[in-house]
Amino acid sequence: MTQAPEDLVTVVRYRTVVEEVVLSRAEFDRANAVENPDDLDQLMDAQERIDQLPFQDWQWGTYDYFPEPVGYMAFAGDVTSYSDDAVMCSEWQRQAPLTVDEDLCD
Repeated sequence: MTQAPEDLVTVVRYRTVVEEVVLSRAEFDRANAVENPDDLDQLMDAQERIDQLPFQDWQWGTYDYFPEPVGYMAFAGDVTSYSDDAVMCSEWQRQAPLTVDEDLCD
């Protein structure tokens, strides 16, 4: 049975995750290499290389010095096809009860 759009709510959550990796300076320099910092393709390639490093969760939990480690947004209906745009039109909420944004981007 399909739910009516007015009966749905999309909840978006972000979390701060801290990970770490130890590698040689040479490996770091290769991953971080950008010859021309004005070249968007080189910057994106370097970011991809950094993101592909074998990071491990640091297993120390969350500390107070991380600004707002968790946030939520709630939107009326199913906004999963454009939630990346929807988050630009609303305010992050820190805890329940969450307020549902009924008028997305109005």
